[in-house]
Amino acid sequence: MRRIKRRNPFRTLHVCVCVMALFVGSQDRIHAGTVTAEAVRAAGTEAVRAYAAANKLDIEPVIPHARGVEVEGAGVPVLRASLAAREIHGTSVPVRVEVLNGSGEVIRTLHLVARVRVFAEAAVAARDIARGDSLAAGDIVMKRVEVGGVRGYYTSPEGLAGVWAKTAIRAGTVLRASNIRPAPAVRRGDRVTIRAVVGSVEASSEGIARQDGGLGECIRVYNEMTRSTALCRILDSHTVQVGKGGG
Repeated sequence: MRRIKRRNPFRTLHVCVCVMALFVGSQDRIHAGTVTAEAVRAAGTEAVRAYAAANKLDIEPVIPHARGVEVEGAGVPVLRASLAAREIHGTSVPVRVEVLNGSGEVIRTLHLVARVRVFAEAAVAARDIARGDSLAAGDIVMKRVEVGGVRGYYTSPEGLAGVWAKTAIRAGTVLRASNIRPAPAVRRGDRVTIRAVVGSVEASSEGIARQDGGLGECIRVYNEMTRSTALCRILDSHTVQVGKGGG
């Protein structure tokens, strides 16, 4: 199978987006000396959305818990919110909300946790697929799905036709490295050439594969010359190797 682009939505992101949220005109949220919980939540949510937009992430943030604050001598406060970390782990994001006075000085800092749902266009199974079945092009569809916590998913169906299911896959399941594998280069029962290398001496014989296997994998192969079974590494669809560089 060709190398296929996979996505990890929680890859390290070295850009810290800082967004300033101004709510001076929202009298129900901010007025002299008071910042409501709704204003704090809105500022934090906007920071996460700006972060997602800057890094081309499809994220739906929710901040379930926030509290308002009372500040003295600040005039009409201004809020500035940013992510408190350089990367996203799991389904939560730490957010820092700073309360500034009219001179731009930080007078309070609030720490929140935003819950995020991460979405992406990913390859999913179009039907129920049994373990060991080969996937045809019609068995794969692209769909916007939630991928929070899903690693190794595929952002394109290109090259996936012909892969095998490692496990039973239900319709709508995101296809990823853990539930599919490349089609075997050698299948059980295939006749193969066995290369044996000992020092500078190389010999070959004929054998029969006792297992399925992909390129570079080791499988058991029956050697018709020695009438024994050995672990061999698959070099191509017709050749395996024991000895140096083999099993």
